[in-house]
Amino acid sequence: LVESLCKHLGEMPQLITADSTTPLKRVTVAMIPTLTRRPQWIERLQGRTYMADECHHSTAPSYIKLRERLTPGRFLGLTATPISATGGGLGKHFTELIEGPPMRWLIDNGFLCDYLLYGAPAEIDTEGVTVRAGDYALNELEERVIKVSGNVLRDWRRFNPEGKSTICVGISVEHAHA
Repeated sequence: LVESLCKHLGEMPQLITADSTTPLKRVTVAMIPTLTRRPQWIERLQGRTYMADECHHSTAPSYIKLRERLTPGRFLGLTATPISATGGGLGKHFTELIEGPPMRWLIDNGFLCDYLLYGAPAEIDTEGVTVRAGDYALNELEERVIKVSGNVLRDWRRFNPEGKSTICVGISVEHAHA
């Protein structure tokens, strides 16, 4: 982020980090937890445009409290995950949605690599799994997912005989270990 801001602004932004703070500039870069521990900066930064990366976390109480204290002139959120951790939308916090280019365009233009996607042939039985905050209870879902994982290594070798780089996705650390 800092490198990109330097390139497009032609100057280094102010940095507020856990270890140090550089002089005030037109643009300030800070992490939410760091800024909340430095209340002396809140007043100096009030009324500016507030830009939150990974803004799907902006529904968290710490983000909301900081945003209220900063009283931003504008609030811009950036994310590739347009729902909050509780499964809710971000419409309460943002009034407009600007969509980026489709994934296929990003692949075709060299921003992302192409991929092949494989999944377990078995369906996961979610009947009776508790739903909390709009999502399945992780511990209950984990038990059912692990049962249908199959032989990942055998299948990986069958579908990928050249041993190309691979990303495997699990629903939890325990599932990944299994």
